[in-house]
Amino acid sequence: MTNTSDSSGARPTDEAKPNWSWLQDRIDATQAGSAAAMELDDWLDRELSELEDAFAQFVTPKSLTRDLKRAR
Repeated sequence: MTNTSDSSGARPTDEAKPNWSWLQDRIDATQAGSAAAMELDDWLDRELSELEDAFAQFVTPKSLTRDLKRAR
């Protein structure tokens, strides 16, 4: 019997990579200060904060060191 797995080590296709340009195209520079854009900004900040809190247990000293090295 042959089993297949998505974790075969293959690199994801371009379609699988996040692409936020569609959102950026919809919020033009003139609307950047609008109430709707500010509301969206606040909502995204809250969501990100909640995700960071929820996954904080997965941050280790080793992962922090690796992230610092990548930032250089």
